[in-house]
Amino acid sequence: MNPHPLFTTAPAPRPARPAAAGLQRLGPYRLLQRLGSDRHSQLWRVQAEAETPGLLLLPIRAETEAESALAAPGRLGRIDLPGLLRGQAVDLGLAGPAVHLPAPPGPTLAERLAPGGGPAPTLAEWVGWMVELLELLAALHEAGLRPVGLAAHTVLIEPPGRARLLGIELAREMDAQGEGRREDLRLAGLLLYRGIAGHWALDEPDLSRAAARLDREIVRLGWALPQPVPAALRAIVNRAVDHEAARRYLAARSLARALRGWLDSHRDGEPDALNLLLDRLPAAGHLPARADLPQRLAALHRLEGQRLDAWIELLFDEPALAFELLRSLGAVELAGQAQGDDITTLRRAVQLLGLSGVRQAAASLRPWPGALDAAAAVALESRLAQAARAAHLAERLCPADHDGEAAGLIALLQALGELLMAYHFPDEQRQIETLVHPPPQPPGVRPLPPELAAQAVLGSSPQALAQAVARHWGLDEGLQHALQALAVDRPVRLPETRLETLRCAASAGGELAAGLPPQAVEQRYQRALGWTRGEAAQALAALGAIRPPAALPA
Repeated sequence: MNPHPLFTTAPAPRPARPAAAGLQRLGPYRLLQRLGSDRHSQLWRVQAEAETPGLLLLPIRAETEAESALAAPGRLGRIDLPGLLRGQAVDLGLAGPAVHLPAPPGPTLAERLAPGGGPAPTLAEWVGWMVELLELLAALHEAGLRPVGLAAHTVLIEPPGRARLLGIELAREMDAQGEGRREDLRLAGLLLYRGIAGHWALDEPDLSRAAARLDREIVRLGWALPQPVPAALRAIVNRAVDHEAARRYLAARSLARALRGWLDSHRDGEPDALNLLLDRLPAAGHLPARADLPQRLAALHRLEGQRLDAWIELLFDEPALAFELLRSLGAVELAGQAQGDDITTLRRAVQLLGLSGVRQAAASLRPWPGALDAAAAVALESRLAQAARAAHLAERLCPADHDGEAAGLIALLQALGELLMAYHFPDEQRQIETLVHPPPQPPGVRPLPPELAAQAVLGSSPQALAQAVARHWGLDEGLQHALQALAVDRPVRLPETRLETLRCAASAGGELAAGLPPQAVEQRYQRALGWTRGEAAQALAALGAIRPPAALPA
């Protein structure tokens, strides 16, 4: 195949400059200034007969016969996205197809980054531009198309600062193997990196050339950057350019969601994942009922009038039902504080609702396993069992002069975020686990902590999800604070209120249920909870003696 007359040397992007003497004209156009180029396209400022200067986007011709063809005009006509710039498709003969845009609404991103192009974009500005571009990219991918190429010269910044994409008329059909989608995500990750790092990854301005090196060279944000980068945003960027393809984002919409979540948090708004979760709750419920709940309710029916301990046992074992009681009763009846540091318990919920009320709450739960597939259902069951174990341990480890049932309830609430993630975002949860427990890493590259891994995937964290739902239920600020488990990498301080003591007991139960060594947990909490020596190990042994091992997570 004959080479494209303008792409014989595939020059890297450079500051805008006048056209070379030998390329003064191309068809009816006079070339005035080249604004950017890479292996896929060049952008020129041109002038046609009796017209003011405009922009001409020139794609290279297909490098091989197997490369995907231009999309049919009918398919393009059905795409109506506000961030796509519509131009006039032209045929330049041997030079190939092009797009002529008579009135560009603003500078290209390449011009914006050039010396004298204006102040450096802030992190929030760049992330906002990337969110817009990625949502456009996602819409094209979902239509089975891909753009001519994502590069600094194919993006225009329209006042007052909206990112728009050139070249929809040159969109190509997506290949069946999805290689085009993966290539676009590599380009998007590298463009994101440029804005956050302040320089091109691998010192290569041609994103397509840098993308070809991404699988064999490590690209990560350094620490000497033009402006401080928050840890959550750093995790998102590093994942987007990870040299292991399996750890990168799977779709443009996933990366857009993570960035929007960070941006919303940065602007003191609700991350996109939280809004998505709240939208799903009416249809999917908070959590599905475990498979044995009907049988356990029937057994409790025969014990009506007996002590309430059996009910508390059931509610600790069935977090979905405990949470439904919280939601149905509301903050005033169930979680109200007295004198600033006491809370009522699930026992109070059972007393207020009675057997019929508990049955009604159980009937409102979605049957197991909801919308989950088999693998996701197994993962959720394991997390539910771990949460139940944490609640029982918290009750046992709570000081005798405090309400152990309240400590168990708080332990369930501290597991709420992880449970919501496992039920509502199972695919994202698997991605998070891949980042937390990855295959062997290159020297100097460490696995991500769970909180940062969740930020990198969803732009939010399990804790933020739990906080949003707690506010949605109407729980007071005291309980919203208590449902934040204590950080395992920080020392435990002596609690100053009864509620803080319950929070400590709940956190200790959660750490033991997660498999932390009893000796380490005891050392952390001994002074705060007044434990005697060996109390954590004794609580574990007692729980194992009275509960069937099969009900506990592996």
